[in-house]
Amino acid sequence: MTEPMHTKDNIPFTQQEVQVALEKFDSRKAPDEDALTSEILLQVSWSFPTFFTEVYNECLHRGYFPEHWKKSIIHPIVKPGKEGFSEVRKYRPISLINTGGKLLEKLLINRINHHLHTYKLLNRNQYGFIPQNSGRRSNGSETIRTLPYTAKELRILKRAIQRST
Repeated sequence: MTEPMHTKDNIPFTQQEVQVALEKFDSRKAPDEDALTSEILLQVSWSFPTFFTEVYNECLHRGYFPEHWKKSIIHPIVKPGKEGFSEVRKYRPISLINTGGKLLEKLLINRINHHLHTYKLLNRNQYGFIPQNSGRRSNGSETIRTLPYTAKELRILKRAIQRST
């Protein structure tokens, strides 16, 4: 295993940071095979306030994401209005993901988003997958203005690949 990269952004998670992330989980979500719901984790965090903070800080320090947290259970669910169980396309997959892993992912994405916004690393034309940005809509002109830059970047990438082969 390679050594994890340590940067000034690798400051330990705080108890408050872990608690706030856990409190934002939807308690109605189904757990994976270990049956630990976010409600159970929340109650454990109230009884042992430093436990999860220590676990997640160790993961951060080691650059480690436990294998068990990477697994999910996939259940096929019939799409609404698509009665009849004979055709595969009438189903959609639902993944039941480990709640402990979801919490670590949430802590990390919060840090990544903070870094991206603090250092203004996002393109101002980025609309999708940005928290608190869903109400903002592109009128299409931003996409058109961005296309020449994307095409230029693709040409540069293509040349770099050709030189390396």
